[in-house]
Amino acid sequence: MTTSRPRPETAPARIEDTPGVPPALADFFVPRACYFDGDGYKAPEQTHTFQCEHVATHPRPGAGKRAFGFLRNNAPGSDWLSVALGEDDFTRWSRLPTTLTTPPLPIDLEQLPTDELSRLFRAAEEILRGRTTEQLPRMVRDEVREALAKNEPGTPAPVSAAFETTGDYDDGIFWDEENVRVVLTDGTTRDLNLSGPSELPGVLSDHAKDWKPGDRSVLQVVFEPLALNITD
Repeated sequence: MTTSRPRPETAPARIEDTPGVPPALADFFVPRACYFDGDGYKAPEQTHTFQCEHVATHPRPGAGKRAFGFLRNNAPGSDWLSVALGEDDFTRWSRLPTTLTTPPLPIDLEQLPTDELSRLFRAAEEILRGRTTEQLPRMVRDEVREALAKNEPGTPAPVSAAFETTGDYDDGIFWDEENVRVVLTDGTTRDLNLSGPSELPGVLSDHAKDWKPGDRSVLQVVFEPLALNITD
């Protein structure tokens, strides 16, 4: 009899702001900043304001960064819409000397129209996918180093870690964190169990749900430089 894979409790990740970057030097949108696409001569209804909430790297290779936030037409009474802007959009916006103190998101999501709630949901999903892909290689490296230092002090440094899949649950195929093949700098390998009380199992679970590996897929994490690759 199979069971659903339990979802470990994890602390929510946070994409940090970009402290100390003058607006004129930033090469992309900055979280908690406001932007304006007018030039001082256009009527309000011809301009827009964008409030950036988060920045994440798109999980598709080469797709670049995305800025997630809220945009409104500057005509009186206009509503806020949730949007995601890419690197090609950045050049037409000017940063305003205003830092957000509170997000414009309504307190009661039940009051949002269905289409607006759907757009917000899709934007949130993309943020989470980007965060998971970005933080996973670093988390794997740190967990492997910690496990080796605890169990085999003096072991050569780890180079990579490979996760095969497990189908022991009836709600999908997941990365097997209990049997991780680690390659060391001297060419030897170690099999580690990384299913302990940490955030890693939950992040691996989220990654598998997003990318839906097959039963022959392998998740390869390289440590220097940090990189992630999936093979079938």
